[in-house]
Amino acid sequence: MHTMSKYRYLKRDLGSDNSTTRKEWISHLQTKSEMGYFSTQLDYFLYNYLARNPYKDNKDVKVNRALQLLRDHFDIVVVGDHDRFEKELLSITKWEKKTMKRRNTARGDTPFNKSEVELLQRLLQDNGDIDFIYKVRDIYMA
Repeated sequence: MHTMSKYRYLKRDLGSDNSTTRKEWISHLQTKSEMGYFSTQLDYFLYNYLARNPYKDNKDVKVNRALQLLRDHFDIVVVGDHDRFEKELLSITKWEKKTMKRRNTARGDTPFNKSEVELLQRLLQDNGDIDFIYKVRDIYMA
């Protein structure tokens, strides 16, 4: 998950102990429109590195905007089964398969306790990320 992986960046950039890093991470996730280290996947898709939700849109507006962006600007949307998609695309285009170097790879575990995962789940629901995922699945896997 994009939001959970960003935790590592905060830990690296702050150079702080684990408890301070977690407090900063959770505090940022609970802040609806502030520049910071983290954005949810939906916010990142909609605003990239701008402030999280700079227009203070509710989650339904954000989900609908993201779906419209997919319709207007993306020719191919893939939901799951990446390996099959890759194989089909290479077969059609006759392109050579190339392996990308892994540059942004975390080693080891990023431990999150149950309450942190539950908090993240609730925040993603409140933000619209979960609705967006389900709607993309319903539209593009139909």
